[in-house]
Amino acid sequence: MSDLANLLEPRLEELIRRWTARIDAVIAPDVLPEPVLRDHIEPILRELLRALRQLAVPDSIVHARTHGQQRYRVGFPIDALVREYGVLRSIILDLVEESGQGISLAEVRLLTDFIAAAIAEGVQEYDQRRASAEQALGHEVREREGQLHARDSELRLVMDAVPFLLSFVTADERYRLINRSYEDWFGLTHAQLEGRTVREVIGEAAYAVLGPYVQRALAGELVTVEQPGVPYRHGGTRDVKFTLIPRHDEAGQVEGYVTLLEDITERHQLEREREALVEELTRSNQALDQFAHVASHDLKAPLRGIGNLAQWIEDDLGDAVTDDAREKLNLMRGRVRHLERMITSILDFATAGRRKAKPEPIDLSTLLTGVVELLAPPEHIAITIGDDLPALEAERAPLQQVFMNLLGNAVKHTQQPGASVRVDAADEGPSVHFTVADNGPGIAP
Repeated sequence: MSDLANLLEPRLEELIRRWTARIDAVIAPDVLPEPVLRDHIEPILRELLRALRQLAVPDSIVHARTHGQQRYRVGFPIDALVREYGVLRSIILDLVEESGQGISLAEVRLLTDFIAAAIAEGVQEYDQRRASAEQALGHEVREREGQLHARDSELRLVMDAVPFLLSFVTADERYRLINRSYEDWFGLTHAQLEGRTVREVIGEAAYAVLGPYVQRALAGELVTVEQPGVPYRHGGTRDVKFTLIPRHDEAGQVEGYVTLLEDITERHQLEREREALVEELTRSNQALDQFAHVASHDLKAPLRGIGNLAQWIEDDLGDAVTDDAREKLNLMRGRVRHLERMITSILDFATAGRRKAKPEPIDLSTLLTGVVELLAPPEHIAITIGDDLPALEAERAPLQQVFMNLLGNAVKHTQQPGASVRVDAADEGPSVHFTVADNGPGIAP
Protein backbone atom coordinates (compact mmCIF):
# COMPACT_ATOMS: atom_id res chain seq x y z
CA MET A 1 0.00 0.00 0.00
CA SER A 2 1.25 3.55 -0.87
CA ASP A 3 0.27 6.59 1.13
CA LEU A 4 1.18 8.88 -1.78
CA ALA A 5 -0.94 6.88 -4.24
CA ASN A 6 -3.90 6.96 -1.85
CA LEU A 7 -3.49 10.74 -1.52
CA LEU A 8 -3.24 11.45 -5.24
CA GLU A 9 -5.85 9.14 -6.74
CA PRO A 10 -8.97 10.97 -5.51
CA ARG A 11 -7.41 14.33 -6.39
CA LEU A 12 -6.21 13.54 -9.96
CA GLU A 13 -8.56 16.03 -11.64
CA GLU A 14 -7.49 18.80 -9.24
CA LEU A 15 -3.86 17.91 -9.86
CA ILE A 16 -4.36 18.08 -13.65
CA ARG A 17 -6.18 21.45 -13.41
CA ARG A 18 -3.38 22.95 -11.30
CA TRP A 19 -0.75 21.56 -13.65
CA THR A 20 -2.56 22.86 -16.77
CA ALA A 21 -2.96 26.33 -15.27
CA ARG A 22 0.73 26.46 -14.28
CA ILE A 23 1.91 25.29 -17.73
CA ASP A 24 -0.38 27.75 -19.50
CA ALA A 25 0.79 30.64 -17.32
CA VAL A 26 4.51 29.94 -17.07
CA ILE A 27 5.76 27.60 -19.79
CA ALA A 28 3.44 27.87 -22.80
CA PRO A 29 1.21 30.95 -22.50
CA ASP A 30 -1.40 31.12 -25.29
CA VAL A 31 0.46 28.49 -27.28
CA LEU A 32 -1.84 25.50 -26.94
CA PRO A 33 -5.50 25.13 -25.94
CA GLU A 34 -6.25 23.27 -22.69
CA PRO A 35 -7.37 19.97 -24.30
CA VAL A 36 -4.05 19.81 -26.12
CA LEU A 37 -2.10 20.65 -22.95
CA ARG A 38 -3.90 17.94 -20.94
CA ASP A 39 -3.32 15.31 -23.60
CA HIS A 40 -1.72 12.13 -22.12
CA ILE A 41 -1.18 13.65 -18.63
CA GLU A 42 -3.94 11.64 -16.93
CA PRO A 43 -2.65 8.29 -18.34
CA ILE A 44 0.87 9.24 -17.20
CA LEU A 45 -0.40 9.97 -13.67
CA ARG A 46 -2.20 6.61 -13.56
CA GLU A 47 1.05 4.92 -14.56
CA LEU A 48 2.65 6.82 -11.63
CA LEU A 49 0.00 5.47 -9.23
CA ARG A 50 0.68 1.90 -10.35
CA ALA A 51 4.42 2.44 -9.91
CA LEU A 52 3.87 3.79 -6.35
CA ARG A 53 1.74 0.79 -5.41
CA GLN A 54 4.24 -1.62 -6.94
CA LEU A 55 7.18 0.33 -5.45
CA ALA A 56 8.97 0.14 -8.83
CA VAL A 57 9.38 2.32 -11.92
CA PRO A 58 8.21 0.38 -15.03
CA ASP A 59 10.66 -0.50 -17.80
CA SER A 60 8.70 1.69 -20.21
CA ILE A 61 6.31 4.52 -19.53
CA VAL A 62 4.19 4.15 -22.66
CA HIS A 63 2.20 7.34 -22.31
CA ALA A 64 5.35 9.39 -21.69
CA ARG A 65 6.56 8.29 -25.12
CA THR A 66 3.19 9.13 -26.66
CA HIS A 67 3.26 12.47 -24.85
CA GLY A 68 6.68 13.22 -26.38
CA GLN A 69 5.33 12.44 -29.87
CA GLN A 70 2.34 14.70 -29.30
CA ARG A 71 4.49 17.57 -28.04
CA TYR A 72 6.70 17.40 -31.15
CA ARG A 73 3.66 17.21 -33.43
CA VAL A 74 2.07 20.37 -32.00
CA GLY A 75 5.35 22.31 -32.05
CA PHE A 76 5.98 22.32 -28.28
CA PRO A 77 9.67 23.16 -27.56
CA ILE A 78 11.73 20.28 -26.16
CA ASP A 79 12.94 22.33 -23.17
CA ALA A 80 9.29 23.05 -22.31
CA LEU A 81 8.63 19.30 -22.41
CA VAL A 82 11.31 18.79 -19.74
CA ARG A 83 10.08 21.69 -17.62
CA GLU A 84 6.44 20.56 -17.59
CA TYR A 85 7.47 17.30 -15.84
CA GLY A 86 9.28 19.39 -13.23
CA VAL A 87 6.08 21.38 -12.72
CA LEU A 88 4.16 18.09 -12.29
CA ARG A 89 6.53 16.91 -9.51
CA SER A 90 6.33 20.30 -7.80
CA ILE A 91 2.50 20.29 -7.76
CA ILE A 92 2.41 16.72 -6.37
CA LEU A 93 4.68 17.75 -3.49
CA ASP A 94 2.50 20.85 -2.90
CA LEU A 95 -0.57 18.62 -2.52
CA VAL A 96 1.28 16.40 -0.03
CA GLU A 97 2.27 19.43 2.04
CA GLU A 98 -1.27 20.86 1.93
CA SER A 99 -2.74 17.53 3.12
CA GLY A 100 -0.51 17.44 6.20
CA GLN A 101 0.20 13.76 5.59
CA GLY A 102 3.70 12.47 5.59
CA ILE A 103 5.20 10.25 2.88
CA SER A 104 8.19 8.01 3.05
CA LEU A 105 11.59 8.85 1.66
CA ALA A 106 11.25 5.81 -0.60
CA GLU A 107 8.09 7.25 -2.19
CA VAL A 108 9.79 10.60 -2.76
CA ARG A 109 12.72 8.80 -4.39
CA LEU A 110 10.36 6.67 -6.53
CA LEU A 111 8.44 9.82 -7.59
CA THR A 112 11.70 11.44 -8.64
CA ASP A 113 12.85 8.36 -10.55
CA PHE A 114 9.48 8.06 -12.31
CA ILE A 115 9.59 11.72 -13.40
CA ALA A 116 13.17 11.30 -14.63
CA ALA A 117 12.24 8.17 -16.61
CA ALA A 118 9.20 9.91 -18.13
CA ILE A 119 11.37 12.85 -19.16
CA ALA A 120 13.96 10.51 -20.69
CA GLU A 121 11.41 8.55 -22.70
CA GLY A 122 9.48 11.66 -23.78
CA VAL A 123 12.66 13.44 -24.88
CA GLN A 124 13.90 10.31 -26.68
CA GLU A 125 10.65 9.99 -28.62
CA TYR A 126 10.64 13.74 -29.32
CA ASP A 127 14.20 13.53 -30.71
CA GLN A 128 13.39 10.48 -32.81
CA ARG A 129 10.40 12.22 -34.34
CA ARG A 130 12.47 15.33 -34.99
CA ALA A 131 15.29 13.30 -36.56
CA SER A 132 12.84 11.44 -38.78
CA ALA A 133 11.21 14.70 -39.81
CA GLU A 134 14.59 16.30 -40.52
CA GLN A 135 15.63 13.28 -42.55
CA ALA A 136 12.38 13.39 -44.49
CA LEU A 137 12.77 17.13 -44.91
CA GLY A 138 16.33 16.67 -46.12
CA HIS A 139 15.17 14.08 -48.62
CA GLU A 140 12.37 16.38 -49.75
CA VAL A 141 14.79 19.29 -50.03
CA ARG A 142 17.18 17.21 -52.12
CA GLU A 143 14.30 16.01 -54.25
CA ARG A 144 13.05 19.57 -54.70
CA GLU A 145 16.57 20.73 -55.52
CA GLY A 146 16.80 17.98 -58.14
CA GLN A 147 13.46 19.01 -59.57
CA LEU A 148 14.51 22.65 -59.61
CA HIS A 149 17.79 21.75 -61.29
CA ALA A 150 15.94 19.72 -63.93
CA ARG A 151 13.46 22.55 -64.39
CA ASP A 152 16.29 25.08 -64.68
CA SER A 153 17.97 22.86 -67.29
CA GLU A 154 14.73 22.62 -69.26
CA LEU A 155 14.18 26.37 -68.96
CA ARG A 156 17.75 26.97 -70.12
CA LEU A 157 17.22 24.73 -73.16
CA VAL A 158 14.04 26.60 -74.07
CA MET A 159 15.65 30.01 -73.54
CA ASP A 160 18.71 29.03 -75.58
CA ALA A 161 16.46 27.89 -78.43
CA VAL A 162 14.89 31.36 -78.69
CA PRO A 163 16.46 33.20 -81.68
CA PHE A 164 16.55 36.58 -79.95
CA LEU A 165 18.14 37.94 -76.76
CA LEU A 166 16.21 36.94 -73.63
CA SER A 167 16.91 37.90 -70.01
CA PHE A 168 15.31 38.63 -66.66
CA VAL A 169 16.46 41.73 -64.76
CA THR A 170 15.61 42.30 -61.08
CA ALA A 171 14.20 45.47 -59.55
CA ASP A 172 17.75 46.58 -58.68
CA GLU A 173 18.64 46.20 -62.39
CA ARG A 174 20.74 43.05 -62.05
CA TYR A 175 20.74 40.20 -64.54
CA ARG A 176 19.37 36.91 -63.20
CA LEU A 177 18.41 34.80 -66.23
CA ILE A 178 20.29 35.11 -69.53
CA ASN A 179 20.04 32.96 -72.65
CA ARG A 180 22.86 31.91 -74.99
CA SER A 181 22.03 34.57 -77.60
CA TYR A 182 22.47 37.24 -74.91
CA GLU A 183 25.87 35.82 -73.96
CA ASP A 184 27.01 35.66 -77.59
CA TRP A 185 25.83 39.19 -78.39
CA PHE A 186 27.72 40.69 -75.45
CA GLY A 187 30.68 38.31 -75.71
CA LEU A 188 30.33 37.35 -72.01
CA THR A 189 29.66 34.07 -70.23
CA HIS A 190 26.61 33.42 -68.07
CA ALA A 191 28.76 33.74 -64.96
CA GLN A 192 30.12 37.09 -66.16
CA LEU A 193 26.61 38.43 -66.77
CA GLU A 194 24.60 37.07 -63.84
CA GLY A 195 24.41 39.46 -60.91
CA ARG A 196 25.88 42.43 -62.79
CA THR A 197 23.86 45.57 -63.37
CA VAL A 198 22.49 46.62 -66.73
CA ARG A 199 24.62 49.76 -66.61
CA GLU A 200 27.79 47.71 -66.06
CA VAL A 201 27.06 45.33 -68.92
CA ILE A 202 25.87 47.67 -71.68
CA GLY A 203 28.05 50.65 -70.72
CA GLU A 204 27.30 54.25 -69.81
CA ALA A 205 26.74 55.45 -73.38
CA ALA A 206 24.17 52.76 -74.15
CA TYR A 207 22.52 53.18 -70.73
CA ALA A 208 22.05 56.89 -71.46
CA VAL A 209 19.89 55.82 -74.42
CA LEU A 210 18.15 52.77 -72.92
CA GLY A 211 18.01 53.72 -69.23
CA PRO A 212 14.75 55.71 -69.49
CA TYR A 213 13.01 52.66 -70.98
CA VAL A 214 14.33 50.51 -68.10
CA GLN A 215 12.86 52.94 -65.58
CA ARG A 216 9.49 52.86 -67.34
CA ALA A 217 9.47 49.05 -67.17
CA LEU A 218 10.37 49.08 -63.47
CA ALA A 219 7.46 51.48 -62.96
CA GLY A 220 5.16 48.75 -64.32
CA GLU A 221 4.84 49.83 -67.95
CA LEU A 222 5.05 47.41 -70.87
CA VAL A 223 7.64 48.95 -73.20
CA THR A 224 8.13 48.10 -76.90
CA VAL A 225 10.69 50.19 -78.78
CA GLU A 226 12.67 50.14 -82.03
CA GLN A 227 15.81 52.14 -81.25
CA PRO A 228 18.49 52.87 -83.88
CA GLY A 229 22.06 53.89 -83.13
CA VAL A 230 22.56 52.30 -79.70
CA PRO A 231 26.27 52.37 -78.69
CA TYR A 232 27.65 48.81 -78.71
CA ARG A 233 30.16 47.53 -76.14
CA HIS A 234 32.37 46.13 -78.94
CA GLY A 235 32.40 49.40 -80.87
CA GLY A 236 30.11 51.23 -83.26
CA THR A 237 26.34 51.30 -82.89
CA ARG A 238 23.56 48.78 -83.36
CA ASP A 239 19.89 49.13 -84.24
CA VAL A 240 17.74 47.17 -81.80
CA LYS A 241 14.09 46.30 -81.29
CA PHE A 242 13.13 45.26 -77.77
CA THR A 243 10.22 44.66 -75.42
CA LEU A 244 10.43 45.05 -71.63
CA ILE A 245 7.73 43.09 -69.77
CA PRO A 246 7.30 43.98 -66.05
CA ARG A 247 6.94 41.09 -63.60
CA HIS A 248 4.92 41.62 -60.41
CA ASP A 249 5.10 39.74 -57.12
CA GLU A 250 2.07 38.54 -55.13
CA ALA A 251 1.74 41.96 -53.52
CA GLY A 252 1.58 43.64 -56.92
CA GLN A 253 5.04 45.19 -56.66
CA VAL A 254 7.39 45.12 -59.67
CA GLU A 255 10.15 42.61 -58.92
CA GLY A 256 11.88 42.98 -62.29
CA TYR A 257 11.26 42.70 -66.00
CA VAL A 258 11.80 40.30 -68.89
CA THR A 259 13.79 41.60 -71.87
CA LEU A 260 13.16 40.40 -75.43
CA LEU A 261 15.73 42.04 -77.71
CA GLU A 262 16.47 41.65 -81.42
CA ASP A 263 19.45 43.12 -83.28
CA ILE A 264 17.93 44.58 -86.46
CA THR A 265 21.05 46.35 -87.74
CA GLU A 266 21.48 44.06 -90.74
CA ARG A 267 17.77 44.20 -91.53
CA HIS A 268 17.88 47.99 -91.56
CA GLN A 269 20.97 47.87 -93.78
CA LEU A 270 19.20 45.53 -96.21
CA GLU A 271 16.17 47.83 -96.21
CA ARG A 272 18.38 50.82 -97.01
CA GLU A 273 20.10 48.87 -99.80
CA ARG A 274 16.73 47.78 -101.16
CA GLU A 275 15.46 51.36 -101.14
CA ALA A 276 18.62 52.45 -102.97
CA LEU A 277 18.13 49.69 -105.56
CA VAL A 278 14.48 50.66 -106.02
CA GLU A 279 15.50 54.27 -106.57
CA GLU A 280 18.19 53.20 -109.03
CA LEU A 281 15.76 50.90 -110.84
CA THR A 282 13.19 53.69 -111.01
CA ARG A 283 15.78 56.01 -112.58
CA SER A 284 16.82 53.27 -115.02
CA ASN A 285 13.23 52.60 -116.01
CA GLN A 286 12.61 56.28 -116.53
CA ALA A 287 15.74 56.51 -118.70
CA LEU A 288 14.70 53.38 -120.61
CA ASP A 289 11.22 54.77 -121.18
CA GLN A 290 12.68 57.99 -122.48
CA PHE A 291 15.11 56.14 -124.74
CA ALA A 292 12.39 53.83 -126.07
CA HIS A 293 10.08 56.69 -126.94
CA VAL A 294 12.85 58.70 -128.58
CA ALA A 295 14.18 55.67 -130.47
CA SER A 296 10.69 54.69 -131.53
CA HIS A 297 9.98 58.16 -132.90
CA ASP A 298 13.38 58.60 -134.57
CA LEU A 299 13.26 55.17 -136.25
CA LYS A 300 9.63 55.17 -137.29
CA ALA A 301 9.90 58.53 -139.06
CA PRO A 302 12.39 57.37 -141.77
CA LEU A 303 10.55 54.04 -142.10
CA ARG A 304 7.33 55.88 -142.86
CA GLY A 305 9.31 57.90 -145.41
CA ILE A 306 10.59 54.69 -147.07
CA GLY A 307 7.06 53.28 -147.18
CA ASN A 308 5.70 56.49 -148.67
CA LEU A 309 8.56 56.58 -151.19
CA ALA A 310 7.77 53.07 -152.39
CA GLN A 311 4.13 54.04 -152.82
CA TRP A 312 5.06 57.23 -154.70
CA ILE A 313 7.35 55.32 -157.07
CA GLU A 314 4.55 52.88 -157.85
CA ASP A 315 2.07 55.73 -158.35
CA ASP A 316 4.46 57.74 -160.57
CA LEU A 317 5.29 54.79 -162.82
CA GLY A 318 1.65 53.85 -163.16
CA ASP A 319 1.18 51.19 -165.86
CA ALA A 320 4.91 51.15 -166.56
CA VAL A 321 5.54 49.22 -163.34
CA THR A 322 6.46 45.65 -164.17
CA ASP A 323 5.15 42.76 -162.13
CA ASP A 324 8.63 42.10 -160.78
CA ALA A 325 9.04 45.74 -159.72
CA ARG A 326 5.58 45.76 -158.11
CA GLU A 327 6.46 42.59 -156.15
CA LYS A 328 9.67 44.14 -154.87
CA LEU A 329 7.88 47.36 -153.92
CA ASN A 330 5.26 45.36 -152.02
CA LEU A 331 8.06 43.42 -150.33
CA MET A 332 9.66 46.71 -149.34
CA ARG A 333 6.42 48.03 -147.88
CA GLY A 334 5.86 44.74 -146.03
CA ARG A 335 9.29 44.89 -144.46
CA VAL A 336 8.69 48.48 -143.45
CA ARG A 337 5.52 47.37 -141.63
CA HIS A 338 7.45 44.54 -139.93
CA LEU A 339 10.13 46.97 -138.83
CA GLU A 340 7.49 49.32 -137.46
CA ARG A 341 6.03 46.45 -135.42
CA MET A 342 9.52 45.55 -134.21
CA ILE A 343 10.08 49.10 -133.06
CA THR A 344 6.73 48.99 -131.27
CA SER A 345 7.89 45.82 -129.53
CA ILE A 346 10.97 47.69 -128.29
CA LEU A 347 8.68 50.12 -126.55
CA ASP A 348 6.66 47.22 -125.13
CA PHE A 349 9.80 45.57 -123.77
CA ALA A 350 10.92 48.85 -122.26
CA THR A 351 7.72 48.97 -120.24
CA ALA A 352 7.53 45.22 -119.54
CA GLY A 353 6.12 44.51 -116.11
CA ARG A 354 4.50 47.92 -115.89
CA ARG A 355 1.85 47.26 -118.50
CA LYS A 356 -0.74 44.56 -118.26
CA ALA A 357 -0.02 41.79 -120.77
CA LYS A 358 -2.52 41.51 -123.61
CA PRO A 359 -2.45 38.04 -125.15
CA GLU A 360 -4.07 37.75 -128.56
CA PRO A 361 -4.85 34.96 -131.03
CA ILE A 362 -1.84 34.41 -133.27
CA ASP A 363 -1.64 32.67 -136.62
CA LEU A 364 1.78 31.05 -136.34
CA SER A 365 2.18 30.59 -140.08
CA THR A 366 1.58 34.29 -140.70
CA LEU A 367 3.86 35.35 -137.84
CA LEU A 368 6.72 33.07 -138.91
CA THR A 369 6.35 34.08 -142.57
CA GLY A 370 6.66 37.71 -141.55
CA VAL A 371 9.78 36.95 -139.51
CA VAL A 372 11.38 35.18 -142.48
CA GLU A 373 10.53 38.09 -144.78
CA LEU A 374 12.01 40.54 -142.29
CA LEU A 375 15.22 38.51 -141.98
CA ALA A 376 15.55 38.27 -145.80
CA PRO A 377 17.88 35.24 -145.71
CA PRO A 378 20.41 34.80 -148.53
CA GLU A 379 19.46 32.56 -151.47
CA HIS A 380 21.65 29.62 -150.32
CA ILE A 381 19.59 29.25 -147.10
CA ALA A 382 16.09 27.77 -147.24
CA ILE A 383 13.80 28.41 -144.26
CA THR A 384 10.85 26.04 -144.14
CA ILE A 385 7.78 26.49 -141.94
CA GLY A 386 5.93 23.32 -140.93
CA ASP A 387 2.37 22.57 -141.98
CA ASP A 388 -0.73 22.66 -139.79
CA LEU A 389 0.79 24.75 -137.02
CA PRO A 390 -1.50 24.90 -133.95
CA ALA A 391 -3.46 27.97 -132.90
CA LEU A 392 -1.86 30.00 -130.15
CA GLU A 393 -2.84 32.86 -127.85
CA ALA A 394 0.12 34.91 -126.61
CA GLU A 395 1.75 38.32 -126.64
CA ARG A 396 2.76 38.95 -130.23
CA ALA A 397 5.86 41.13 -129.80
CA PRO A 398 7.83 38.89 -127.38
CA LEU A 399 7.02 35.77 -129.42
CA GLN A 400 8.08 37.48 -132.64
CA GLN A 401 11.32 38.60 -130.98
CA VAL A 402 12.07 35.02 -129.87
CA PHE A 403 11.81 33.72 -133.43
CA MET A 404 13.79 36.69 -134.78
CA ASN A 405 16.61 35.67 -132.44
CA LEU A 406 16.39 31.91 -133.13
CA LEU A 407 16.13 32.15 -136.91
CA GLY A 408 18.56 35.06 -137.06
CA ASN A 409 21.22 33.00 -135.26
CA ALA A 410 20.58 30.05 -137.58
CA VAL A 411 20.98 32.26 -140.64
CA LYS A 412 24.06 33.97 -139.23
CA HIS A 413 25.94 30.75 -138.48
CA THR A 414 24.86 28.72 -141.53
CA GLN A 415 27.11 29.65 -144.46
CA GLN A 416 27.48 26.45 -146.52
CA PRO A 417 25.48 26.04 -149.77
CA GLY A 418 22.28 24.06 -149.49
CA ALA A 419 21.73 25.11 -145.89
CA SER A 420 18.24 24.65 -144.47
CA VAL A 421 16.34 25.74 -141.36
CA ARG A 422 12.99 24.24 -140.37
CA VAL A 423 10.45 25.48 -137.83
CA ASP A 424 7.78 23.13 -136.46
CA ALA A 425 5.26 23.32 -133.64
CA ALA A 426 3.17 20.70 -131.82
CA ASP A 427 0.14 21.19 -129.59
CA GLU A 428 0.81 19.66 -126.14
CA GLY A 429 -2.38 20.62 -124.36
CA PRO A 430 -1.70 23.62 -122.12
CA SER A 431 1.46 24.50 -124.09
CA VAL A 432 2.92 24.49 -127.61
CA HIS A 433 6.26 22.77 -128.28
CA PHE A 434 8.37 24.60 -130.90
CA THR A 435 11.32 23.04 -132.72
CA VAL A 436 13.94 24.94 -134.74
CA ALA A 437 16.39 22.67 -136.56
CA ASP A 438 19.12 23.37 -139.13
CA ASN A 439 21.86 21.43 -140.88
CA GLY A 440 24.59 23.79 -139.77
CA PRO A 441 27.74 22.88 -137.80
CA GLY A 442 25.96 23.11 -134.43
CA ILE A 443 27.63 24.05 -131.14
CA ALA A 444 30.72 22.18 -130.00
CA PRO A 445 30.16 20.31 -126.72
